Amino acid sequence: DSLQSDVTTEVRRRGLPAPLVVERRPTEGEELSLRFAVAVSGPLLLGKNMHYGGGLFASRPPLAGTDNQAGPTQ
Repeated sequence: DSLQSDVTTEVRRRGLPAPLVVERRPTEGEELSLRFAVAVSGPLLLGKNMHYGGGLFASRPPLAGTDNQAGPTQ
């Protein structure tokens, strides 16, 4: 959808690798989870509302039982 596309475009515009997964998470508002093939330093601030509390992506520890690096997540 357009939100996922916009986030992927913004990540690439900043010179970061494209996320492997952009997953929408069920909440009252909008929440996305990003996962990258390589470690990406965070937190990331993305989008037009990044200075107003929107677009904050912070890293989480890797999921149990996976070898994936945790990507920043909002």
